[in-house]
Amino acid sequence: MDSPALTGSISDGLACFMSLYRPQLIARLEQANCRPAAVSDSGLEFVDEVLDAWSRLPRAMRCALPERRERSFWYALYTYEDAADAPPSEISNHYLDVQRLQMRDALRLLRANQALPSGYHATRPDELEFLDDFERMGLTAGLLWRRGER
Repeated sequence: MDSPALTGSISDGLACFMSLYRPQLIARLEQANCRPAAVSDSGLEFVDEVLDAWSRLPRAMRCALPERRERSFWYALYTYEDAADAPPSEISNHYLDVQRLQMRDALRLLRANQALPSGYHATRPDELEFLDDFERMGLTAGLLWRRGER
């Protein structure tokens, strides 16, 4: 799928990206009913599609400071990817329970469009690379994180 047409402000472009992929991710998590074993074979293809679309966004959009609600999207995507990547027959029942809880949390956060709570962490695919760039320009990661907490 092609990236959405992104024109206007950076925040408008990011909102366009999220409005395209957030509902699809919610639908996939709902379809799996928070059961890792129910994630379809197309799960990794969807994750790859999202990551590819993200990589094609203009650099200015990808390096803008994320809001905590956006971090919930990335947490949910990585949780979904983890479930799609690990065949249930090859992992322990305990880890399946952990995945199930993570999927439930991810779905709840996405449905409510909530900020990623304290104690959870997720980054954009290339965020750490951009932090290195900012630090080379003399901006510290601490300053960026404080500015990015909205």
